[in-house]
Amino acid sequence: MTVVGLVPIIVGLSGILMGPENVIELRHGETYPNRVDNNYRYLSGLLLGIGLIFWSLIPDIREAGTTVRILTFLVIVGGLGRLIGLGKTGMIPDTFMLFGLFMELGVTPTICYWQSKIVSRRNA
Repeated sequence: MTVVGLVPIIVGLSGILMGPENVIELRHGETYPNRVDNNYRYLSGLLLGIGLIFWSLIPDIREAGTTVRILTFLVIVGGLGRLIGLGKTGMIPDTFMLFGLFMELGVTPTICYWQSKIVSRRNA
């Protein structure tokens, strides 16, 4: 949970600090429209917040089922959005996108399942 929570914290923080240049290299003199930069940094902030909330749950993970499920839902919806975007654009995903999809649609649901197993073992 500590390591998995580190991913959205690092990616979110770097997105806030670097903006879209975090994932796309600009050529000399190129800029992004203000709305693209602003939206990218906002979404990076949400990602940072999700990671920080996951970290805050670590001490009481057995009691955090509802919060873990809510965060998992948000992450899966984001991952499905990424997947739909790839399908609509026909873009071939790069390593960064594949890693994101793996985290969003694989690792995060697995953590949610793991947390529910911790609770069910304790209650048994």
